Amino acid sequence: MRIVYLDLDCMRPDHFSGLGYHRCTTPNLDEIIRSGLTFNRCFASDAPCMPSRAALFSGRFGVHNGVATHWGPGSEFRYTHKPPMFMRHLHANGCRTVSFSSFADRHQAWWFAAGWRELHTFTLKGGGENADEVNAVALPWLEQNGEEDDYFLHLHYWDPHRAYKMPTEWMDHFD
Repeated sequence: MRIVYLDLDCMRPDHFSGLGYHRCTTPNLDEIIRSGLTFNRCFASDAPCMPSRAALFSGRFGVHNGVATHWGPGSEFRYTHKPPMFMRHLHANGCRTVSFSSFADRHQAWWFAAGWRELHTFTLKGGGENADEVNAVALPWLEQNGEEDDYFLHLHYWDPHRAYKMPTEWMDHFD
């Protein structure tokens, strides 16, 4: 089993051209959408991003895992082995778990590091890195390991979360 999980911070599925949006907004992702699996009825149980990821990877709502906000009271993860963290469960059952993400660093969410066989925090920008920087380290890993079986690859992109600055030459794609 090969799972590539694209963690695109702050994306709306109704603005993906591959999911029916009328403008061509996501041509590269459209290829992945066409050849991958899409969950059409998947909703975040908690928000903003730290509680959302805590719920996603722990399988428990924020009121049960302790993460209901980014900072201060309500941001302390209460670890339990039942159910185990998703990545920890996969790792314990022979799946190679790999993440390219600065999430733990950005939010001081050190619980996020539990269970990854490889956790690549490749910059010290705490979420300030762009997709080109993620791809510069993730694509070589994928070229070297992509044909193997049994991996869960988590790629975290922050670009949509920040003020978007599109390179001028990219504007030609939207004529």
